[in-house]
Amino acid sequence: MTELIDDQVVAPGPDHEASRSDNLGRLAAIGASLLLVVKAPGFSLTPVGALIGAPLAPVTIPVLLKANRRFRMLVVLLPLAVLSGLATMAFSISKGIEPPSLFNAASVVVWAASLLLLPALGTYAALHLGLPRTLATAGLVALLIGGASGVIVSWKGDVGIYAVIVGLALTYRLNPLFGRAVLVFSIAACGVSDARSQAIFSIFALAATFWPAGGAKSVREVRSVVATVIIGIAAVRFIYFLIERGVLGEEAAQRTVDQAARGVNPLIGARVEWSAAGAVLNDSPLGYGISVSPPNGTKLDALSAVHSVGGDYTAPYFTESVLGDRPDFHSSFIDLWFHFGLLGVAVSAAIVWILLTAIPRALRADGMMRALMVYTLTVAVWDFFFSPMANIDRLSTGLVTAAVLGASVVVGGATSSAPTDPPPRPHGARPPRRRRAHLSR
Repeated sequence: MTELIDDQVVAPGPDHEASRSDNLGRLAAIGASLLLVVKAPGFSLTPVGALIGAPLAPVTIPVLLKANRRFRMLVVLLPLAVLSGLATMAFSISKGIEPPSLFNAASVVVWAASLLLLPALGTYAALHLGLPRTLATAGLVALLIGGASGVIVSWKGDVGIYAVIVGLALTYRLNPLFGRAVLVFSIAACGVSDARSQAIFSIFALAATFWPAGGAKSVREVRSVVATVIIGIAAVRFIYFLIERGVLGEEAAQRTVDQAARGVNPLIGARVEWSAAGAVLNDSPLGYGISVSPPNGTKLDALSAVHSVGGDYTAPYFTESVLGDRPDFHSSFIDLWFHFGLLGVAVSAAIVWILLTAIPRALRADGMMRALMVYTLTVAVWDFFFSPMANIDRLSTGLVTAAVLGASVVVGGATSSAPTDPPPRPHGARPPRRRRAHLSR
């Protein structure tokens, strides 16, 4: 595995032009990290940062592809998926289905392109600033945007996720107790806020802090990891026991009781949108095309499926968002299938492959960087399957982490290749111990 070395800063040297170029590169990297999370009022479903950063694609995408070759699959598949979506849209219109508005269709295409454009921006930033600084900058901006927009502050959702990312990014060089404290606080806050999936992310990240960088070498080390997972899940389950007893409020207690009555797991939960998606895609397994809204008969079948699993099928959320003018099934995987057909499924397979193959590499990282990487990757995997289009920024942070884990050697922000031959050593001298590089700055 190639590594990102970011704790060894190389002086720019006497060349003033090289120094100026390096400073401009850092400024551009800061701007790129900000674009990861930029959202505009009225455009929450359209990644504005990707639109702004699109002119930089000739620079950022080659950096991404050099860092991790697996992203080449997206370069090939995404344009083909868009063509497939357009063809499927034309077929749906030919059957009498109402065509989408130009704005909605364009916004879906921009969203799909962002699956490549945003990770490219983030990777460019990470290879100049380091992954922790990039994620900390993006996380702080996301928290500021959320506060300025007047969104109700709740640990569940963006606030809790970005707060953990910022906390881990700012404490990874300190004693591991600080990073673990961030994760323990997150687990407790998630339990109180009914943020079940977020609690699982933090439990996995906390367990990763006990996993040796070179892999477990003893039964004791494996036991530490397993015990952390078990204790974490038990702690969250105990919090839900308190919720069921009304200790944390009647509203939370009633919601938990209702979920239990429907057979919903209190830790993992369920997404009723998948029931609607099953009914819709059963009618047209090849999808409907870019931003095409299903016919009324199919919508009624989907709402019946939502009702059958205990969902509130009369809520405007289902009629206006999930099955509205721009269908969003609260899952990027389903959305790619619905809007882009089988080639959208191929894009999904590529993204899942990129994320899952990065996790073993993340577990080989040093110190608390391991927790930061595991956290962003698990958040990304969950968001890809169970979060709406608007959460593409959180998905992108995981894709950036995956890209950096495959990056070429970076010293002081400049990309270089690792030497292929070791330097000669005197006869009889012992070979030097290899020093593990850090994937952080």
